[in-house]
Amino acid sequence: MTLQDQIEAWKPEAARMGRDAGVAAASWVSDGNLSREHYERLARMFDDGDPALDDYLPARPNLSGEWADDLTPAKLFEAVTGLDAHAEASWNVDNFHTVSEALCDAWEDAAGDAFTHECERLIREQLA
Repeated sequence: MTLQDQIEAWKPEAARMGRDAGVAAASWVSDGNLSREHYERLARMFDDGDPALDDYLPARPNLSGEWADDLTPAKLFEAVTGLDAHAEASWNVDNFHTVSEALCDAWEDAAGDAFTHECERLIREQLA
């Protein structure tokens, strides 16, 4: 199996993890204590594609490791591949970076899409 084949085999798991993170982060968009007017404004912002909408949404998931137990690129690599990131980076830095970048891209794309869709779904649910 080539490195590219292995990457393609691992990417769906990275994307699944990203989707889960996106949905979890979006859950903070509604807490039941905000007014109907607030949700109406957010729905209009979604409809208009207003870039200021991000100012009213929860923090988007990322791989910064900002908070304890948050994913980082190395933790994602280990969770998806089952390999030790430090050992792999030391052994073959080019392959490690190729794999890590592909997994991070898959995670970030899926997390961003899921976050946006779930935020909109939850906002519109508040208006139903």
